[in-house]
Amino acid sequence: MSSVRLRAASALAVSTLLAGCATMPTASPVMLGGTEVVADSAVGFIAAGPERGQGPEAVVRGFLLAAQSGPTTPTMFAAARQYLTLQAAHTWRPGAKVLVLDETAALEEVPTEDPNVVIVRASGGVVAQVSSDGIYSESRYPDQHTAEFELHYNGQDWRIAELDDGIIMPAQVFTAAFRYTKLYHPSFDYSTWVPDVRWFPQQTWRTSAVQALLAGPPSFLVDVVQPAVPENAAVTLDEIAETSHGYEIRLRGWLRDADAFNRALFQAQLAMLLTDGSGTQAVDLADSQGPIAVPGYDLPLLPRTHGPAVAVADGELYFINGRDMLPMQPRVDLTGLDITAIAAAPGGADGVVVRNGMGELWWLVPNPEPGVTGVEEVPLGPPTPGPTPDSILGPTAGPAATPAPTPVTDPHQHEYPGDEPLTPDNQLDDPLPEIPPGRTNLLTGVNLIAPSIDNEGLVWTGEATGPIQVLDYLGTAYDVTANWLGDMSIEKLTVAPGGRRVALVTRNEDGTRLLVAGVIRDSQGIPIGLAEPIEVGASVQSVTAVAWQDDSVLAVIGWVGGVRGVYLVGVGGLDAPGGLPRFIPGISEPHWLTASVGTGNMLAIDSESALHLREATSLWPIVGREVTLVAYPG
Repeated sequence: MSSVRLRAASALAVSTLLAGCATMPTASPVMLGGTEVVADSAVGFIAAGPERGQGPEAVVRGFLLAAQSGPTTPTMFAAARQYLTLQAAHTWRPGAKVLVLDETAALEEVPTEDPNVVIVRASGGVVAQVSSDGIYSESRYPDQHTAEFELHYNGQDWRIAELDDGIIMPAQVFTAAFRYTKLYHPSFDYSTWVPDVRWFPQQTWRTSAVQALLAGPPSFLVDVVQPAVPENAAVTLDEIAETSHGYEIRLRGWLRDADAFNRALFQAQLAMLLTDGSGTQAVDLADSQGPIAVPGYDLPLLPRTHGPAVAVADGELYFINGRDMLPMQPRVDLTGLDITAIAAAPGGADGVVVRNGMGELWWLVPNPEPGVTGVEEVPLGPPTPGPTPDSILGPTAGPAATPAPTPVTDPHQHEYPGDEPLTPDNQLDDPLPEIPPGRTNLLTGVNLIAPSIDNEGLVWTGEATGPIQVLDYLGTAYDVTANWLGDMSIEKLTVAPGGRRVALVTRNEDGTRLLVAGVIRDSQGIPIGLAEPIEVGASVQSVTAVAWQDDSVLAVIGWVGGVRGVYLVGVGGLDAPGGLPRFIPGISEPHWLTASVGTGNMLAIDSESALHLREATSLWPIVGREVTLVAYPG
């Protein structure tokens, strides 16, 4: 087997990176290790060392530039360490954190009583930071930060003797130095992948990412996903090599003795990680004894929006088919309803859930006979049971067991258009129960949250002041615990495709906050709680609409720097300059928004009730008028 083996030139730089870019649980025997031996096509910055006779300010400026270049160069931070004293070079940990500034740091030289000691201060507005394990967090406003560098004169040159761990860089440089990377964890029922965005140095991102995968999911996903490696398993990464058809991952420990399914799942996680979620390149597993066999299994799927968008226009419901609005047939009677919010069920199930005014939720289903209006208070039918590992992932036990299904190799096999009516070829594997025609009152309250429907067919809502509730098809309401909400009210809520995360727009005396939390479910698939959230898109203020546009991206309507419009916000940072939210121009005064995961298409309604569609190749053409509401399934 041929492979590219380009070993890092500096053992010191590699060891420093590994110490700073993967945080491991102290109670687990999982161990660090590994060498990146893959040729990287990314162009690195040129890191220059110090020049003779430079003054203190010039030394600090040169150090900051060399440190910014470190993540992209084969020698990593070797040039940056030349600006430090021997002791400081030994103790400085560049991987401890990254501070992302709104612009290049301003330097100020401050003399001391000792002529051989000078303090240089580097100041700037921190717009985001990245932790040692690659987790990104954005600042609500640029936080003014000052880093102090103490320089000593050695008789010939000034060198930095004391400094903080980590590195500082402007937002314009950050995304060139650090790679936007997605880890993928399986949900507890193994039905769907749950993405986990990290940022790792460009030069060794593969090694850092695999080690992060071995370390386990972050705290905000621990109760939502399965770990890659069992808690008490010992495993060490030796190296990652590029082969003629993909990658070879060499490890020591647990893997050879793991059961067949866990080997297949771990291989799939590595393939998803190393190919940006496509899984299109082969990943071979090996240890000191040679290749490790991996059998075929059906594996988790990427979350996708299933089904077409539904719009309300001129008192009627319409499907959005590409750039066409098609009347829903048979029609749904909206007489007497003041519809203020709408949710469509995944998979093209008949009917929609609407909020009438602010205090009622109704399930509306087309009547088979035109002109008949049913008003019913009947159960909707039992919820679809969640899949089990046996039914999804492998052969069942006993004499009736069937051969293990083959793995999913076509990355588009389970993708759904999202903006087209469903056909028999792209229905959900487990369609939702048939709902009786007419109107069914689901909930009556005072100020209900606009509904969202998850992949299990459960309707998410509740009072804006709490608690969050889900309603099943028996009409039963279940409370979803989220004690961290405190005094925050909920203005918007939307469940991600796959049903394992929820985005919320909350409000307190400080304004709106955009939060994403993992969904904790019981053994029957019923949501029982929300994990501790992470704040995303902190710089976007006064958010009035939110929708999942990709598995790790939200589309929102809000304000940034006095500009109101549509923004894309990354859950864990956006693959854009500085990882910051990106403004999407082309539509004026938007007031409603929905989006489709899989296609990335967005639909927005402007102040004149015109419905606009944004596709990858278009800039918001109008697809309908007199539209008051629109929603993709979810």
